[in-house]
Amino acid sequence: MKIAVACNGLQASGGMERYTLDLIGELLKRGHEICVYTKKLDSSLEILKYIKVKVNKCVLVPHKLRDFFFSNYLKREFAKEHYDLTLGCCRNDACDVVLCGGTHKGFVRAVKGQAEFFDKLWFKLEEREFLNAKICVAHSQLIASEIENLYGINKDKIKIIYPPTSNEKFSEGSEEDKIRFRKQFKLPEDKILFLFPSSSHYRKGYPLLEQVFSQLKANCQLVVAGRPLDKSSDNVIYAGYIKNIENLYKACDYAILASLYEPFGLVGIESTLCGRACVLAENIGCCEVLAAPALQKFKANDAADLKALIERLVLNPVHLQKPYTQYLLKDLSVSAHVDVLLQNLSAAS
Repeated sequence: MKIAVACNGLQASGGMERYTLDLIGELLKRGHEICVYTKKLDSSLEILKYIKVKVNKCVLVPHKLRDFFFSNYLKREFAKEHYDLTLGCCRNDACDVVLCGGTHKGFVRAVKGQAEFFDKLWFKLEEREFLNAKICVAHSQLIASEIENLYGINKDKIKIIYPPTSNEKFSEGSEEDKIRFRKQFKLPEDKILFLFPSSSHYRKGYPLLEQVFSQLKANCQLVVAGRPLDKSSDNVIYAGYIKNIENLYKACDYAILASLYEPFGLVGIESTLCGRACVLAENIGCCEVLAAPALQKFKANDAADLKALIERLVLNPVHLQKPYTQYLLKDLSVSAHVDVLLQNLSAAS
């Protein structure tokens, strides 16, 4: 098939961006012809040798209007060029299939509380997006519920297909790996380390984590990878932007997220596949597909519950047993994801 993929950024940073790259890679393996429409491009990507890319940076468009501008751009492009299938990995109302990693109404309800003028415009765009699509693919039950209940979309149109994670990139980490990567990243060798990978610190719960780790007297520290910090403490280490995040998982003992809104959260799956248990707020979507002891849950936005859990994990460390896929309640391989996606598309057509 000739397939168009629309996304905010064709790059390796960010959960939706990594998902888009994995999806494109698997579709290429199956012989499909791919053209990507994007606002941002990492020109160093190896995959660019095998696909067509059209970049519209929307540079002269105010940031809050770019989704609307990009949607209209996609409609014009799709009218000029015939595609057998158009896949939307970003907010737009032009694609046959919506691949939804979260909704703006869900985000506003969980993080902002009060919708502002542009929020309401984005609500309308998302509503058109879901109504126009042939299928709405939700990356968790949480997202499916939001699409149905917050936007009034018929549940028969919504398919829950959990996002995949590459078993090749995220694979077991040995004790030797831990020692080697701690030296590489200049991390302390004698501490229990909790990794917080984040490009959106407030939404992902950094204020709560900073509060808790500043109070802990246990032999542990928080390692932050991604966007620079506005506020820190002695128990927090900033590791910077890390391209090979799988190596940082292996350098640490646990991954941790305290998100206010996290419709799925690939961090939980990636950490588990690297042999590291994850500490997650119970409202995070990937809790739906993870089993204990890989999954260590705490009450959302509850500092006391989180502090008690961390202290238990420092005193009684969790060591996962191979194969680490035993802790996943679904087959989250890229090939299985695309199989289910194509089966649903075939049934819908």
